[in-house]
Amino acid sequence: MNYRSLSKTEIKQLEINGCICIDWGKVKVKDGFSTQYIKNAVFDGDVLLGITESIHILKGGINKHSGIFNAFINNSTIGDNVLIENIKGYISNCNVGDNSIISFSGPVYCEGESYFGHDVNANVMIETGGREVALSSKLTSQNAYILAMYRHDKGLTTTLKKLFLDYANSQLSSTMNIGQGARIINSGEIKNVKIGPFAEISGVSLLENGTIDSREDSPTQVGVSVIAKGFVLAPGAEVLESAQIYNTYIGERSRVSKGFTSHDSLFFANSIMENGEACSIFAAPYSVSMHKSSLLIGGYFAFLNAGSGSNQSNHLYKLGPIHEGIVERGGALASDSYIMWPAHIGAFTFVMGRHYSHPDIESMPFSMLIQKGTESWLTPGVNLNKVGIIRDSQKWPKRDKRIGEKRDIITHGLFTPYVISQTLKGYNFLLKKSRSLKPKQEYIQYNGTFIKTAGLDRSLDCYYNAITSYISEKVLERLHANEDPSEFQEALAVPNLGEISWKDIAGMITPKEGIDQIILDIKEGRVTSIDDLEAEFQELNSGYEQYEWIWCSKLILDWYSIDVNNIKKAELKRILELGYNAILMNGEFVLEDALKEYDDKLKVSYGTHEPEDQKGAEFSNVRGEFDSNPVVAQLRQHYREQALEYRKLSTF
Repeated sequence: MNYRSLSKTEIKQLEINGCICIDWGKVKVKDGFSTQYIKNAVFDGDVLLGITESIHILKGGINKHSGIFNAFINNSTIGDNVLIENIKGYISNCNVGDNSIISFSGPVYCEGESYFGHDVNANVMIETGGREVALSSKLTSQNAYILAMYRHDKGLTTTLKKLFLDYANSQLSSTMNIGQGARIINSGEIKNVKIGPFAEISGVSLLENGTIDSREDSPTQVGVSVIAKGFVLAPGAEVLESAQIYNTYIGERSRVSKGFTSHDSLFFANSIMENGEACSIFAAPYSVSMHKSSLLIGGYFAFLNAGSGSNQSNHLYKLGPIHEGIVERGGALASDSYIMWPAHIGAFTFVMGRHYSHPDIESMPFSMLIQKGTESWLTPGVNLNKVGIIRDSQKWPKRDKRIGEKRDIITHGLFTPYVISQTLKGYNFLLKKSRSLKPKQEYIQYNGTFIKTAGLDRSLDCYYNAITSYISEKVLERLHANEDPSEFQEALAVPNLGEISWKDIAGMITPKEGIDQIILDIKEGRVTSIDDLEAEFQELNSGYEQYEWIWCSKLILDWYSIDVNNIKKAELKRILELGYNAILMNGEFVLEDALKEYDDKLKVSYGTHEPEDQKGAEFSNVRGEFDSNPVVAQLRQHYREQALEYRKLSTF
């Protein structure tokens, strides 16, 4: 880009405008430069100035012309149509992009060489280190998971760390970039922070050593009284309202606000953290904690709902805070719940009370873990009959607000091959135990928990219905993909019934064999950059439906002794009929659970200022009727559609 020296006339006019420079020869300008909108500015060192032709429209409908007013500029490049005004400190060693604004702010500068947060490691899960993850604008929930959770493979860890280090070295610079269209308004000190295009920074207290990645379609926001040191923010992230973050990554469309504090933690896509505290956590997509006195510490969480006052303990007062735990996707922590790590909580499990026995219930998804005295009692599978689980599974896809490029790979849905494989393990365990019970035996023990024998039949029914309905839904999907339902054998055929095992890689449900291949490619040098790694994850994910059907076909063979490559019409109808019955049975339980929200006991606070007989009327006017509840209506519509599909396919 061509710049020229100032003319004597321009220098004289700038000085008339109150501008100062020891050596005007170091100030270069573009053709079209005008002195009209450069006033009361001090220039020092090498400075490049663009044109000032446009007007910025600020919040409240205020119009301000681009230009430089009341500012100290040192060794910086100022792009076209930038507005810089009333800087309380200085702007130093910066490249300020076109159409950006820096207004009423403290010092904005780069000091020495900086990695802009890419030199920071977050000690996730173990406070003292051992699973550290490098912060990076290339970080995703998948590559972070591999780096943090595969520490048994030193060769993998070493190679993967080097890939992140190579990218960090590419970010090293003594100049701080402020992207096109970015806005910095009424803010405090900003030191060594790379700011992406269209980022909005307003009222922050301090930002130091970080990267604010941002795009026009996903502007990143940092707000009032925020303090951030050692951080990376992904496009669309929001850090607002007095939040404090240290050594922290905030993922796509995630929000941290309302005084929340975090250190050494990772929050991936669509997570929301308010009021509470996080310390050394790995929060996979859709992790939510919104209440004061809630502490998430030393754990891995995914699709989490943390109630008020929920917390964990990673310190047994022996060798320090070295313990960790896992709450699989869909876990819910009730208000005032407590877990002493280490522990492993299965998918879609509800935890209530205090638990000290280090429960390991990964293979008991959809369960209730409840405190009785000092013991942990487990009721397997019963959450499958709860409307809350259905509601959660429906809301997550709707809450994915990401636009354009989506870095974190997320597999939605309640029933996935990984969850069903865990369900199958739980079913087989309970079935075996139920067949070997002693007379009058009241409970069985399972990995730090107690299970009542009186509830085994119900748990087995829940798991059986889940597996059966999953199979029928997958079969229906294959039939729908075929134009002629009568050609069902062609629709259901698979090239082989290969063995596939499944992993949940921080939101991405994927075959273990595929992950093993990616790991091998990393170790053997076929993956030479973080971009290469992401391409491999995306390619693996593109085959998800194919892999799922191959696995499901093997499940059908094991579950029904039916080979889909030689399936008969009667066998297909059997699969669909059993699945349909399982769906309807579960639907009855779910709607029955939903109806409890309209029980008379829950109307106790209504009709306070009216006669007792008006309590029901007020309840209905405020809460609406059961039949018109949107969740209930959606569930009933789903069951009606299932019935229509079954009847249609039963006639071919």
